[in-house]
Amino acid sequence: MLFSFKIDHNITGELSTNKFYAGMHWKERKDIADEWHSLTYYTLRQHRIITDPVDVPVEIVIKSDDKLDADNHFVIIKMIIDGMVEYGILEDDTRKYVKKVSFEFYEEEGIKVEIYESNIRV
Repeated sequence: MLFSFKIDHNITGELSTNKFYAGMHWKERKDIADEWHSLTYYTLRQHRIITDPVDVPVEIVIKSDDKLDADNHFVIIKMIIDGMVEYGILEDDTRKYVKKVSFEFYEEEGIKVEIYESNIRV
């Protein structure tokens, strides 16, 4: 594992993929995304996890214990990864740098993010 971090925040129904598909206003979506980008960055900075961008292909595992169905986590996964890109933690989120993204349930509070160097070649 390259690094991991935990965001001390729980996913709620407002972050469900279903809610976003239901026609949430673009401004509300942008405000939520901006909040999560900042939350991701400040969590990494607070814990001094990484200072230079990761410049190798990675696999990202995001874990949470919430009441959403597994396929309702795409929005939060996107916001966390976009936050890492926006603040220079990941070089980019294209397939050149992010080879795999997965979601798992686990038995703790908050959202755990694990970043692994990938050996997947596409």
